[in-house]
Amino acid sequence: MPSKEEIRKEKALKLFIDIREIVINLYSRYLDEKYFEDINDYGKAVSPEIEKIGGKLVKFNKRPFGFDYELSNAKYRISLNSKGNYSYKRIG
Repeated sequence: MPSKEEIRKEKALKLFIDIREIVINLYSRYLDEKYFEDINDYGKAVSPEIEKIGGKLVKFNKRPFGFDYELSNAKYRISLNSKGNYSYKRIG
């Protein structure tokens, strides 16, 4: 039986894979609309996906573009930089 930590890591990886297209689309929109839209409004597009795995959005970031979220007492960051590097990591 997998440990709670293994389950959390699997969920974080699944979110990273599943939400990729949403993040890419949001980044494209951000590049066009960054002077007109509030970056926090982008969280509305990712929150439902985070909630599906039992997590919670903490904040949306401009640099690097992406967001931080909590999952089972751990914090993660999913980001996409200007060179197109899509990544995730545990930050707390």
